[in-house]
Amino acid sequence: QGEEALAFVRARKTLGDGSDTSRIRRQQAFLSSLVRSVLSSGTLLNPATMLSILDAATQSLTADPQLANIQNLQDLALSMKDLKPNNITFVTIPWYPSGDGATILASKKKGAPIWDAIANDTPWPPSGGTGEALLKVQPEMIRVNVLNGTATKGMAKKVAKQLSDQGFRIGDVGNADTSTVTTTTAQYDPRWDVSAKTLIAATDAAGEPIKKSGQTMTLIIGSDFTAVTPVEITDLAEDRTANINTGDENFCAQ
Repeated sequence: QGEEALAFVRARKTLGDGSDTSRIRRQQAFLSSLVRSVLSSGTLLNPATMLSILDAATQSLTADPQLANIQNLQDLALSMKDLKPNNITFVTIPWYPSGDGATILASKKKGAPIWDAIANDTPWPPSGGTGEALLKVQPEMIRVNVLNGTATKGMAKKVAKQLSDQGFRIGDVGNADTSTVTTTTAQYDPRWDVSAKTLIAATDAAGEPIKKSGQTMTLIIGSDFTAVTPVEITDLAEDRTANINTGDENFCAQ
């Protein structure tokens, strides 16, 4: 498995478009999957398992003296035990073709905030350190059905109007199967989990992934609903070269 993983992250010409940027994307996808696996399996809370992994790592890698020590590595790993995948951001420095048909150049202007964050040891994007979601999909790209799960009449139309005012595209509007819903919930297909973050942030809803439910999402209004709030989309979201994703998202590694 280790050799297959190494081949996957090192391959270039045989996968995707054969470019280095495509390989970077695969490496990010691999690390994202690794992060989710380690954090969900409780590895950081199992001393025996963690020591086994660290022992293998120190034998396979060349590191600075401070990191070549198993105890130091264990301390580093334990310091990340409360880390969540959505607080880890994967990004490629924005770039543009150099014009020679073979190479690319980094965009100094678009990449400046990222370099500044690295130099100052601060989170990027800024919301990454507060637990807030990194939003990348504009409301105009999201279609949502709105269902009233409360006993208050007219809530579905009211919320649909608020969502529409913020740019969301509205589908069906009506009542849920029950009028006793307490928690507002956004149901979405996991394939559109990145888009779902925008709806969840705008409505302060709980997310409920439902496989094969399609691109249209469904907002079920609960008694805890207050109002739709404006959302802020990260500046680099529309730059396809940046490839921004957080560790909790499913993204293609072709």
